[in-house]
Amino acid sequence: MVKPTPVLILLCFLPCWSQEKEEKAPAFLELKAAEVLPADMLEGRDYRIDEVVRNDGVMNYFVIHSSFGEMSAEGEAMLRIRLDEVRAIRELETFSKTEVFLDAVKTGVAKPVNTALNVVRKPFSTIKNIPGGTVRFFKVNKRKIQEGYEDAKEFIEKEKKKKKSGEGDGKAGDKTTLNEAAAEVQDAAVSYIGIKKSHRRWARKLKIDPYSSNEVVRKKIGEVAWYDTAGNMAAGFAPSDEIIGYLGDINEIVWEKDPIELLMHNEKVLAGMGVDKAMTRQFLKGSNYSPSQQTVLLEALKKMKGVAGRREFLAHALTAQKEMEAILFAQSAVMMADIHQKEKPLRMIAVGDRPMGAIAEDGQFLIIAAVDRVYLTEEMAENLSAYIDIAEYEGAGELREIRLSGVTDPSGKRKLADLGFTLKERVSLGLFGK
Repeated sequence: MVKPTPVLILLCFLPCWSQEKEEKAPAFLELKAAEVLPADMLEGRDYRIDEVVRNDGVMNYFVIHSSFGEMSAEGEAMLRIRLDEVRAIRELETFSKTEVFLDAVKTGVAKPVNTALNVVRKPFSTIKNIPGGTVRFFKVNKRKIQEGYEDAKEFIEKEKKKKKSGEGDGKAGDKTTLNEAAAEVQDAAVSYIGIKKSHRRWARKLKIDPYSSNEVVRKKIGEVAWYDTAGNMAAGFAPSDEIIGYLGDINEIVWEKDPIELLMHNEKVLAGMGVDKAMTRQFLKGSNYSPSQQTVLLEALKKMKGVAGRREFLAHALTAQKEMEAILFAQSAVMMADIHQKEKPLRMIAVGDRPMGAIAEDGQFLIIAAVDRVYLTEEMAENLSAYIDIAEYEGAGELREIRLSGVTDPSGKRKLADLGFTLKERVSLGLFGK
């Protein structure tokens, strides 16, 4: 009897954002901000986190009372981004009162009537309009889990055939010319054409996203950038506070390239993974990802060159219906790339109905959950049990671990222990904050 190859199934717990109209959003739980956040995050010079935090069973939802208006944040990852932007707005407010800036205003040409970016994506919503879709992932039943597993197996076989025939990863048959790339992405960049070099230069100085959905920071940075087209003012500007969520080489790509260049860059990455033109067009033009979010996700997948299943992961990433969901997919891609490069090589990203997994060669069964505070129900525990059965069928050993970016409740800890999992909480996903 041939012994099965031990594998690791890495399950990135992403929400199941069902579009079924009859499904009702789950009831929210009310938590205290002091219970879910470090003390030094509760308030700062220009902001205060509302005492009431709502939780849908998986993610936390925050209201930020700032000197520059009220903001909302869906999840702790988005909260850290918003707080960093509040810091950036203060830096810009202070700079706009300096003699250097005021002199530039006096000698500069008239500012355009509207410096705001014409972004197709909707601005961040208020707490009142937040749907509770994140918890729906955990309601996937065992039948769906099995179906997803079977779909993943079929996908693996297709990947093997493509590899044998020389398809994928930028080989013959997958190349697109520069002109074709430009034609595919030019329309997608139109909505971001207002992001000029001076705008990106200031975003780099402040270490923030030039394509942020935060209208307040976008408008403020646009006003300052308008009078600094030569870059002289930015050269002498140095932000004073600590920078959060810096992603190094990926951010440099976003800051350096104009919108069209950035989308052409991302198109090349997609072509290198063997993604067809239809999916490329959908991801670059029809998805809910900003250019920066597209770049983070694609650069993470690029770092997993040779790992099968990247296109299937991308297909699931296209189901993101709002910014928080896009961030969660990007977080999971970054975490998988980090594991692949620093811990153990991954052989395949196995994507079923949901969740998503990856197979390595060492027998450990590892689950990654990008959540804030998950309340593990009996139904969720049953689903985990189904995944254990699949892992054991594929030859996984008894060593099991679950890593949460947030925490679970005491009952959840007991359920996980009963299933044989070692639990690690507040594990950094290496993206959008500490």
